Amino acid sequence: MAAPDYYNLLGIARNASEEEIRRAFRRKAMEYHPDRNKNPNAEEKFKEINQAYQVLSDSEKRSNYDRERPPANPARPPGNAAANDREPPYGNARESGTRRNFRGRSQERQSRRTENPTGNRAGFEHPFGNPRHDAKQTTRQEQERQSRQEQEESERQSRRAQEDHDRQTRLDQEEQERQTRRIQEEQERQERRTFEEQEREERLSQEVQKLWANYESERKSRRAQEDHARQSRLKQEEQERQSRRAEENRDRQTRLEQEEQERQARRAEENRDRQTRLEQEEQERQARRAAEDRDRQARLKQEKQERQTRLEQEELERQAHRAEEDRQRQARQEQEEQERQARNAEEDCQRQERLKQEEQERRARRAQEEQERWTRLTEEDRLRQEREIRQRRAALTTTESRPLSNRIRSRLRKVFGIMR
Repeated sequence: MAAPDYYNLLGIARNASEEEIRRAFRRKAMEYHPDRNKNPNAEEKFKEINQAYQVLSDSEKRSNYDRERPPANPARPPGNAAANDREPPYGNARESGTRRNFRGRSQERQSRRTENPTGNRAGFEHPFGNPRHDAKQTTRQEQERQSRQEQEESERQSRRAQEDHDRQTRLDQEEQERQTRRIQEEQERQERRTFEEQEREERLSQEVQKLWANYESERKSRRAQEDHARQSRLKQEEQERQSRRAEENRDRQTRLEQEEQERQARRAEENRDRQTRLEQEEQERQARRAAEDRDRQARLKQEKQERQTRLEQEELERQAHRAEEDRQRQARQEQEEQERQARNAEEDCQRQERLKQEEQERRARRAQEEQERWTRLTEEDRLRQEREIRQRRAALTTTESRPLSNRIRSRLRKVFGIMR
């Protein structure tokens, strides 16, 4: 079974480039892939397309394929194979006996139309002509001119394709002739060597006793010279290879160093940009934190001032209340002192008990007031306020206990002095 035409199979010209072959293969492979095309023959078609791409994508296989399978129609222009293989819709006008125009009308019918261009019966002519017929005739002439131009273009492309094919054929023939001449020269050289060897052996066999020593020395010298020359050539070639390799290594090392420097520069630039962004973000965060801290500090300061103001007002109120109580108590105590001067020590003792009871009641009221004020304070200030209250309470207890004891002693002295 003959192999299919790979160019027609991929839908490309014989002089298509590798990129065109690759695009055509991708298009055909997507069209006939078994997963996409459910046609039973799609898998076989896909295999043929793959084989065609493997042959045409390799330059050596493609050249062998072109030599083994020349184009079937050399005069056909390169381009779309399917479009070039199509025949005219009404047959080949040159092969048929009747000449046809682009619509397939025969020459006789065209002549009849020419004789009666208006298309009217009984030779009636329109007074202003037939505009429809004129438009059709103009269109027909334009289409005929286009068809002639296309035919000339196809003939030029055919000639170019034929010239390319002839040139390729001449090149292949010249290459085959060169190979044949090389083979013939090699055979002749081999034959000459064989003949010379035979003559040398005959001479050596005849003159072995006379010229053996000279021949051996000459042969050794020639071999030494050849070996020396071969060794020199090998050394020179090795030195050239080494120099080329060293040059390539230096170039490669230079390129690698340049690439490494460029990468390092890019990395450094990226690091600088990243560091700059991080610093900007850190500065923004710090600015936001500072603003939040300032706002929080201002709020705390304002709350503290308000609390301090409230505490001062309460303290002033307590001091005023205490002063009022002290004045009232002082008045009562003075009145009681006047009354106690007439009573006995027992009344002083009862008065002392009443004073203690009043002191306890006052302390209870103060504790109640402290408890009420404590409930009004916020949760975050309770511990600090508790410490302040304990300190103030201790200080008040200490300051109030001293005058009371002094007053009691002075009053007892007066009472005992009166009694004496």
